[in-house]
Amino acid sequence: MSPIANERLLRGRWVTVHTEQNAVFCEGSLQFADEFVERASEYLGVAPRPVDYYLYRSTPYSCLSPARAGAGSPPLGGDCALRYQRVVMASNWLQQHELAHVVAQAWGEDAPAILEEGLATMLGSSASGVGETIDRSARIEDNLDSNTFIAWPVAERLVLYRSTASFLRFVEARFGHDALRRWYSTVDNLMPPRETMDRFARATGASLSSALEEWRSEPAARTESASLRLVECSHATGVLSLDRASWDAPFSCRGFNVGASPSRRSETVEVERDGWYALDVASGTAVDVTIDACDAATPRWTLHTLGIAVGSRSILWLQRGRHQLDFVQRVASSDRLRWSLVPSSLSAARCDSNEREEIRTSLGSALFVAAPERWPITNPSDPTRRAVTLRIGPTGSAHYRTLFVRRASASASLRVCTTACDEPQCVELREGGSVLLRPNVHGEVWVELDARADAGIVQIAFE
Repeated sequence: MSPIANERLLRGRWVTVHTEQNAVFCEGSLQFADEFVERASEYLGVAPRPVDYYLYRSTPYSCLSPARAGAGSPPLGGDCALRYQRVVMASNWLQQHELAHVVAQAWGEDAPAILEEGLATMLGSSASGVGETIDRSARIEDNLDSNTFIAWPVAERLVLYRSTASFLRFVEARFGHDALRRWYSTVDNLMPPRETMDRFARATGASLSSALEEWRSEPAARTESASLRLVECSHATGVLSLDRASWDAPFSCRGFNVGASPSRRSETVEVERDGWYALDVASGTAVDVTIDACDAATPRWTLHTLGIAVGSRSILWLQRGRHQLDFVQRVASSDRLRWSLVPSSLSAARCDSNEREEIRTSLGSALFVAAPERWPITNPSDPTRRAVTLRIGPTGSAHYRTLFVRRASASASLRVCTTACDEPQCVELREGGSVLLRPNVHGEVWVELDARADAGIVQIAFE
């Protein structure tokens, strides 16, 4: 392996980054990389060991295929962990998946490729396939031979990565951590698939086919559920309690995963009880914000904001647990980032003049996210429906806002009433629908939403 010419070294506790002198690098994320090595090692029950991470930006490089398909494996231009070496070669930082391969060498360096990729995906989260549904029909049992697995096109292999990771999490939950380790550690890449299946039965006491059948009967889940998210969620050392969930300073990187950079900041917040919360975000530069529940049971929500004075305020129903907030500047700048997450409330009375909370938008968007069963207004004439009245603004009388229904169940019809406190003008909207909102003389817009209580999580964007 050729070294990077005139390389720049950044040394963490466990990870040493080798990169070019002019590489833009989020040094705050080096701590995250060290924490990942520690948490992944802890999960596997092994001692953490040093890793060299070669971060190539412009220097040509290649790495060998991670599968032991023979000495003649073709070179790849992507990212990889070198077998039998504690080395990652990548063009992106931070590749948790490749770091996970290196740490997982402690469990064995010769498992079938599908299991190696499944375990690395289980340990290390990835931006790939985010928001999709786990494909439980994926034929894991037909790909235990590494040559068969590697022969699939990349897109199909990635599906198998995530499906296998989900299955390995099931195996651990169903049969125990030790059983998973016994299976993984006693199989070999060169074994016939039948022998790999027999080793599964010895390790767990159940047949692979019966375990796969049980896993396939589980409810649908997002691809994020396949990953343990060891630092971000499961064993996060930087979790903020709700009373500290705020920031007001120049943008300072705390990044992770692919694309971590000085213009990215990520936080994990502990929400202690179910309820309404207000998320305020403001910056003098355009910022994209993603909110993601760590349990991966709910969809990710994204908003965009610009405006240091006003910014945006979103109203969200959050469940108890940990939630990730990811802030990304569209263009790196020295502008301050202000954000906070605080408990909120909504009135059970229509158009309450004492309504304490409002949704605000600047040059961007704000969200209202909640299942109708949580909406505070009951409908006496139809107990199957719930409603909520929202105040948007003030925005100034010359400014319009647009309401977009970003997400609702396919069968759910949402009634949106504008000028809801005067003579309502109502329309029925489904996902993807929108309506123009005209402010009143006070520069405000009152909107009433009405839907069936069982409509599922509804996401509304005001722009």
